[in-house]
Amino acid sequence: MKNLFKKLLVVMLSLLLVSPAIKPNAELLNGKWNTTIKVYCDSSVSTDIKAAISTAISTWNSKLRSIGSNISIQDLTSIEASQANVTVTIKNYTGAVALTTNYPSKNGPIYTGALIQYNQNAFDSLATTNERVNSACHELGHVLGLAHTTTSRTSVMKDGIQRDTPLPTAFDVEELDKIY
Repeated sequence: MKNLFKKLLVVMLSLLLVSPAIKPNAELLNGKWNTTIKVYCDSSVSTDIKAAISTAISTWNSKLRSIGSNISIQDLTSIEASQANVTVTIKNYTGAVALTTNYPSKNGPIYTGALIQYNQNAFDSLATTNERVNSACHELGHVLGLAHTTTSRTSVMKDGIQRDTPLPTAFDVEELDKIY
């Protein structure tokens, strides 16, 4: 039994030594869009969240253009709700300000939809416009395929509210460029 354990330990250690280090970056979500991202805020979403989402859409569109991407994000009205592939809604829960879930296609790492669920109580506790815009930019970053990062560089994709970083940074754009 000891020999089996030793052999297993040697195999595991050798795998760790030869495997490339995984660095937290955009590639970790392993997906991307190949169509226009159409965001719809349902009737439960407050005007404050809608305003933050609108600013985030404008900001990310600028960043997508800067890397030459053919992907863009469109802000839909309630009339166009049936055309949406991303829905923003309210779901009160304990913890985070918002949660994002991407829906990949059955045939590979292409996203076909996403859901952003905001915790209205947590969002209301954000004191400044910068914090609210940071939250919206962060969640749309997930929609675009960016993961949380632990880099020492400034990033809107760090876990938690980045009070001094409301908008995507050069690092975020570099990560986005790896995808698109």
